[in-house]
Amino acid sequence: QQEEGKEAVIIGRLEKGKAGRVLINTPIGGSRVITPLHGEPLPRICYRRIMEDKKKICSLGIGNQIVGDEGFGVHAVRYLEENYEFPDTVLIRDGGTAGIYMSPFLEECDPVLVIDVVDIDAEPGSMHYYSKDDVKAGKISTRMSPHQLGLLEILEICKLRDAAPETLEFYCVVPKELNTSTELSDVVAPRVKEI
Repeated sequence: QQEEGKEAVIIGRLEKGKAGRVLINTPIGGSRVITPLHGEPLPRICYRRIMEDKKKICSLGIGNQIVGDEGFGVHAVRYLEENYEFPDTVLIRDGGTAGIYMSPFLEECDPVLVIDVVDIDAEPGSMHYYSKDDVKAGKISTRMSPHQLGLLEILEICKLRDAAPETLEFYCVVPKELNTSTELSDVVAPRVKEI
């Protein structure tokens, strides 16, 4: 056996009559067709094995920066980038309203620390912490705007690729003003340095 292939694993089998299709078994006992690969297929097939030992600690600011306090996460990660230095094992990212385009970023990270606003009945400017289990239990909404693809849906996409982060934490603030503005409100702006 060659050194390059010593960790190779069987991921499927060829069957007559299934040409051009790849089926995966679902957790509920069914199967589904995987969409055809485009470009170089190796990274998608081998992605988890390659990335397992290279995951980074990530801080992800999400939100819409032109809707007042909804841009809190973006302001917070920009503050971190401008005022601190981080080792190569830490990534600071402005996720904005990237939606589904955040999935490759989430797949290369573990843990992921999300900075965002949260739509709950609490004092504007108050800070709240949530775990991935809290989000799954429906304790918070992961969408502030109807056009956003929810973070849970994005994590499901990562799970399909067997590359979802195991640890996901949310550091949130309750917004005061969600109007057309690039500025944070008087009660949310100080939280950028505190989060």
